[in-house]
Amino acid sequence: MVDAFRASTTISVLISKGAEVLPVVSIEEARVAEADFRIGERGSVKVAGFDFGNSPMEVQAATITPGSTVALSTTNGTRIVEAAAGAILHRLQTKGAKLDERARRAVALYLNRPQGVLRNNSAARRLKRVGYEADLDFCLAEDTLDVVP
Repeated sequence: MVDAFRASTTISVLISKGAEVLPVVSIEEARVAEADFRIGERGSVKVAGFDFGNSPMEVQAATITPGSTVALSTTNGTRIVEAAAGAILHRLQTKGAKLDERARRAVALYLNRPQGVLRNNSAARRLKRVGYEADLDFCLAEDTLDVVP
């Protein structure tokens, strides 16, 4: 999972403040979530009506009390989190873990993810164009290494 900029940092700031973070993919999910705060951005711009954009500096300066629930939706970061949570939850489920409804949805999304979309998004096209299609194949393969950084 790679999210070099804001979502992972914003989540870390929220957790350091004692908040519970509910990462969701859509703005609609964030709007209806049972949460004390809503954080969201699309194209790096704060979602209208939300408490904060996806700025870790803004969140760091905000008064967010421990125990608060925060619904977070970002352009890319929460999609990555959901995809990784789906993969991990699927592995746990095969080992006998009982999953709640939200976890089962994450697993279903993971199992039904469109490989074609992953192989044809702008990053994938750029890798192919500059001669790194083998890297793309390797990166999309699962369970190829026995370490987790």
